[in-house]
Amino acid sequence: MSADVKSYRRLTLALAALAGAASVALVGSAGWFLASAAIVGAAGPAIAHAFNFLAPSAAVRFFALTRTLSRYAERVIGHDAVLAESAILRPQLFLAFARRQAHEPSLSALGDVDARVMRDVEAIEADLVQVKAPAAAAWGGLLAALIALVFVGPYQAIIVALAFAFVFWGAPYLANAAGAASSLRVVQQRARLRELSVSLERGRDEVRTLVAAPTVLAMLDSVAAEIEESEIVIARSGALFAALIGAVWIAVIMMVILSAHLQGADPAALVASVLASLALGEQVQARSEVGARLQERSHAGARVASILSEIPRRVASAAPPRPPVVEVREFAVIGDCGRPLRAGVSFAANAGEIAVLAGRSGAGKSTLLRTLLGQRTLHAGVVRIGGAEADHRADLAQLIAYAPQNVALLPGTVRENLELSAPDADDARMWEALRRAYVDTVVAHAGGLDAVVSALGEGFSGGEARRIGLARAFISGRPLLLLDEPSEGLDAATEADVMRSIRAYIDEAPGRLAIVVTHRPAFKTISNVWVDLDDGAAATA
Repeated sequence: MSADVKSYRRLTLALAALAGAASVALVGSAGWFLASAAIVGAAGPAIAHAFNFLAPSAAVRFFALTRTLSRYAERVIGHDAVLAESAILRPQLFLAFARRQAHEPSLSALGDVDARVMRDVEAIEADLVQVKAPAAAAWGGLLAALIALVFVGPYQAIIVALAFAFVFWGAPYLANAAGAASSLRVVQQRARLRELSVSLERGRDEVRTLVAAPTVLAMLDSVAAEIEESEIVIARSGALFAALIGAVWIAVIMMVILSAHLQGADPAALVASVLASLALGEQVQARSEVGARLQERSHAGARVASILSEIPRRVASAAPPRPPVVEVREFAVIGDCGRPLRAGVSFAANAGEIAVLAGRSGAGKSTLLRTLLGQRTLHAGVVRIGGAEADHRADLAQLIAYAPQNVALLPGTVRENLELSAPDADDARMWEALRRAYVDTVVAHAGGLDAVVSALGEGFSGGEARRIGLARAFISGRPLLLLDEPSEGLDAATEADVMRSIRAYIDEAPGRLAIVVTHRPAFKTISNVWVDLDDGAAATA
């Protein structure tokens, strides 16, 4: 966390405490003003004319203005602090999670990603404005209430302080214990619902063709009903607990009134202290409602810290990657029986070359490509990049430009998708990359670099999206280019254009190397190394 973010957070908490104190002081001073005015009014005109209305009226206006300004400033600065922290946390978490996901295939489910990452981030971001700021406001309110109670008696101040301590520290954890099981079920059920929704969205054409919509809706309705049932349980337990806390606080107020009456306290001071305690009760009542957030924040912080620990240390000071040399020895996919399915293949590809991986489906092309990406796959043999095991290199993000067969275009614009690979690229460089991928005309007709890419990459056909992904790889300028079926769905003329662009990318800068997965024999014309994974043979051009 940067120094600026820490300063914003401290200022937010100070303003929240000021707003809480001003809120309680406003209610207390207004109560004292009204009670005193009523008492002197009942005493007769002579005493009423001697009463100073200006000072208490000014105090009420002062506390009202202070509460409004401090609360407004707290909200503005607090949200600025959250956004600044988010701007630091989210990119770090994205990079760390991407690295961790490569080594833990179990994290690849979209619903699981949403539940375990995005919810954790949201919980951490909400911590300041939903947990810490209300807590600071409650502490400020307590200070103001105790000052008001001093004019009544020390025993009343002790009663309110003890009740505050119970509600402030004990109530959140009791509330969390009451609804923890249901909260966990809701998280799991929502993850399940997201997995189903994303999967069904991707398979909507099959669902429509099979006339399976009623079955699909029944699946979704079943999970949604489970979520609704769990949320009702949480809401009921929360309402019951809030009512209990309210009853406890009312009992405390009654004790204050009774003890003050027995001591013969000043009526106006008693009214002020009672109203101030009631105002404080509203703030501590809100505190009792964040019990689940406290536990959620604790778990979320631990999970996010674990993921962030995957970020390689001192990446910025690491030496630039050496020109890649890919070495593969006796590589083969491991079957369910625990043995290689085919004879291992061996080859080497040096800087300035294009190695093409061919073979039927299931031969191991995609497995080898994932291995080169640093993912731990079930395979026999050795795969090295620059002399080091592929899944042991910490600089793959600086080394590799990757264009998958099923390109993930993020919602936003074409410009934003290209900026993922080259944040500092100008428009000319972006159009050059699009031209090389032979998709510049399509993008121009769609609205240019600011053309909108909707959810799940809709707005462009599969072939167009694949070529935008290829442009994203080209614009990166990284030395190791990994391409998975770059010409899938293209006509022969466009395929030839794309192949020339790949060859030009390798030839225009020293130290570049491309590994291309394809089943199209036309790529033999640009390959320096042709690897047939069906029979384990490798040939050089």
